[in-house]
Amino acid sequence: MISEGKLSSLQLTGCLYACQRHQIILANGSRAGYFIGDAAGVGKGRQISGIILDNYSRGRTKHIWFSISTDLIVDARRDLSDIGCHLKVIEGAQQLDRETKVFGLPKDFRDGIVFSTYATLVSSVQRGSFVAGKQSRLQQLVSWCGGADFEGCLIFDECHKAKNFDPRKEQNSSKVALAVTTLQRLLPKARVVYCSATGVSDVKNMAFMERLGLWGQGAAFKNFEKFYDTIQSKGLGGHDLILS
Repeated sequence: MISEGKLSSLQLTGCLYACQRHQIILANGSRAGYFIGDAAGVGKGRQISGIILDNYSRGRTKHIWFSISTDLIVDARRDLSDIGCHLKVIEGAQQLDRETKVFGLPKDFRDGIVFSTYATLVSSVQRGSFVAGKQSRLQQLVSWCGGADFEGCLIFDECHKAKNFDPRKEQNSSKVALAVTTLQRLLPKARVVYCSATGVSDVKNMAFMERLGLWGQGAAFKNFEKFYDTIQSKGLGGHDLILS
């Protein structure tokens, strides 16, 4: 892959940093996450695909990839195929519904990459499926990947969709922000990747990025509020510090 130039040096650097970051376990016991904030044109999809390929080569065969539109599954499949990652890409939790039989999922759908939208994440499982009628999509995905022991990739592409998270009063957060945060907490060993060109345009929008390890147990700041107040008080210098 490297000799054939399927990933540029910038893309490969992002993959390497993410995989290195995922080797770190934070003080609260969860695995550290990584943020990709490259601008349009750098190839964030290729970097995501490279990260998944590295994990697949190490025996991790289940991954979840969130994005803003179902149409983007075409781009995801292209990026994965172009670098030689031929894992099955499952068209969201809806396809899991369609393929679920009386005795569960067939073998072909027990591994792969579930490509889902954030809108689907906050919806309920369709009635009439073989999955429990009251089960949420979030619960369905947690069940598919194996629960708290899941160590695959948890990709939040265009993660700014989860920006409206209020850690002081979580019930006031948007449905997407609350679902994204809950999913991270339910899968503490998951290899989280946040991906957005505008994810840190405003520091207050970073509250859901708990896996960065910038606040909380073992970090320099007790909670997100302390982190936010400190960075804001430093002006542009504080924002530059985050980017570095």
